[in-house]
Amino acid sequence: MRPKLHRYRERLFVASVMLVVLSGAAPTAQNNATKPSQFDVTSVKPNRTLDAARRLSLSPTGFNATNVTLKELIRGAYGLQALAASSQIVGGPNWIDSDRFDVAGRVESGSSATPPPQVLVMVRALLSDRFKLQVHEETRDAAVYALVVNRQGQFGPRLKRSTLDCDCFLNNRSCGDVRPGPEVCGFQTRPGRMFGPTTMARLATDLSQVVDRVVVDRTNLPGLWELMLDFVADSPVTAIPDANSSRTETDGVSIFTALQEQAGLRLQNDRAPIQVLVIDRAEQPSAD
Repeated sequence: MRPKLHRYRERLFVASVMLVVLSGAAPTAQNNATKPSQFDVTSVKPNRTLDAARRLSLSPTGFNATNVTLKELIRGAYGLQALAASSQIVGGPNWIDSDRFDVAGRVESGSSATPPPQVLVMVRALLSDRFKLQVHEETRDAAVYALVVNRQGQFGPRLKRSTLDCDCFLNNRSCGDVRPGPEVCGFQTRPGRMFGPTTMARLATDLSQVVDRVVVDRTNLPGLWELMLDFVADSPVTAIPDANSSRTETDGVSIFTALQEQAGLRLQNDRAPIQVLVIDRAEQPSAD
């Protein structure tokens, strides 16, 4: 039997890499005409190790994925920042969320550097060729979590308005000689911790990775906020816990409890139209 892995930690690392990679604009049809649409060399191999480490990376000359599922590959190749939760990918055979692969694509040396959006186009072509993947996008009404203020005007001890001027950095604008960088203005999501300056919209997106359901911002709190959250990260939480459940001082708290006690925010059940990617076809690849 496969030993228990820290699946939350794996998923969070993969998701955080994807969000960084996918923050750029999608390539236009004109760009596609002048750039290669496929990798020169590809490799797909099953990974049957018990290693918990999983990696995705893009470079100007290629793509590498180690010990990842097809669903994670799809999220990396087709996702947008709004496509944060794996529940936004529907359909397909059961193995797309269990079988793991090592996948690589490379542009031959001597080629000019390929921008990340175009590399993603090439990853999609790889998935279509090797996994016979076919997908389409839909908007569906689905269960979501709404991020709201727990008690209006009363915030937790770890949430406060930010005094940083990160508008120039966050909106990629020039504001003179002094410009805060990502080490100051970047909100970070790590296993068991979320911290830094953030907008509520960005927080909702990052929370979607943690609770594995789309989170929509309904706080009506504009501007930038300083936030620090500590919570249990070894196992993913997929449902709002019972308010009457007991815990001790030494127990860690779920992300739901951390939001309420540390930030004065709350996740509540709701429904909303969300973007989903529907898998029409997927086949096991032949290894090479």
